[in-house]
Amino acid sequence: MRLHFILQHLDKIGTYVRNLFVDFSLAFNTIIPTALQTKLTQPSVPSSICQWIISFLTDRQQLVRLGKFMSNSHSTNTGAPQGCVLSPLLFSLYIYFLSIASNRDVNVPVHNITDFVIKVEYHENGPLFSELNYKSQKDTMNNWKKFKRLEFLGIPIYWGSGLTESNGIRLMDRLGIDLQIVFMENGGELKKPTVLQLGLDVLEYIHDNEYIHADIKAANLLLQGDSVYLADYGLSDRYCPNGDHKEYKENPKKGHNGTIEYTSIDVHKEVAPSRRGDLEVLGYCLLHWQCGTLPWLSSFKNPADVQEAKAKLMSNLPDSVLNMSTSGTSTEIARYLSSVKNLGYNEKPEYQTLRKILSVAGPQGPLDLSRPRLLETGRPTTQRVSVRCFGTSAQ
Repeated sequence: MRLHFILQHLDKIGTYVRNLFVDFSLAFNTIIPTALQTKLTQPSVPSSICQWIISFLTDRQQLVRLGKFMSNSHSTNTGAPQGCVLSPLLFSLYIYFLSIASNRDVNVPVHNITDFVIKVEYHENGPLFSELNYKSQKDTMNNWKKFKRLEFLGIPIYWGSGLTESNGIRLMDRLGIDLQIVFMENGGELKKPTVLQLGLDVLEYIHDNEYIHADIKAANLLLQGDSVYLADYGLSDRYCPNGDHKEYKENPKKGHNGTIEYTSIDVHKEVAPSRRGDLEVLGYCLLHWQCGTLPWLSSFKNPADVQEAKAKLMSNLPDSVLNMSTSGTSTEIARYLSSVKNLGYNEKPEYQTLRKILSVAGPQGPLDLSRPRLLETGRPTTQRVSVRCFGTSAQ
């Protein structure tokens, strides 16, 4: 009706219309911080995160600059800053319904169209938080990929960060399910060619930047589309701060940190993690994914027994690994672990040599995550997922 009236008026000669249209539906400046806080507390988002968001959105000082002149500042307490990478995420949380979780340990479902997630870490990881945020910038990784002639490097991009009273916050790409889910759905095994393709490029990149990961496992390998990403840097540490490698120093009374099934022998002894430790952890993962078990799984509640079993396996290579295989040989993994065993604590690994040991005959295609054997019913599974490994070379 309003538009019809306007058009009728404009049909008359010498007339004009002044009209103002206001869209209140989808604009960042419609966010009411207190309303957003109420919404976030329903699915048990930690109060420290809610308080940080309120602090971020309120009492923002705005002013106008014209040449040499500047206006008085004005405090803004609604909306979200334009051009800030957090604003679209906060706005999405504001306008979309969040499923209510009755327990803080229950995962809150993420909307299918969500592109980002927020990860929270304690302040103790503050220096790590800052360094990894820099090292995972697109430009830094792209330059390294170009130098190494890689098409893909499976490290999540971190887009922004912030601090609360007790936590650090990182905004990162939302990725898919983890490899542990696929591993369990496949009866606790992965196909040998797939296992051997879960390679070394990400570790080499991290090591080149003076860090180790220290917690490689299937639960930290996230699938997204046709790619695999190594995530969760909560146990990472600088093995070579300012170019000086940490010295080898044992402290058995404080050992056995990390995920006990895959922890390196050095870490069992409370030696600072090193590059060889990361490679050893990857070797245990490869062995578990291919064979479906590890000799110490039944003893994982006793860290000393696990350490002893790992030392026995490493001292009896290659037979200790070859005898574990349930589907063909594990020659490549035995050779890989033998090579890692011979590394010195502060020695730089020959990554290319290790890649050749783990390389599969013929060109490497997408990872096949289908089940490596028949189901218990005798019928072959129809599940098949193909993804890129977390380091893919350019041709």
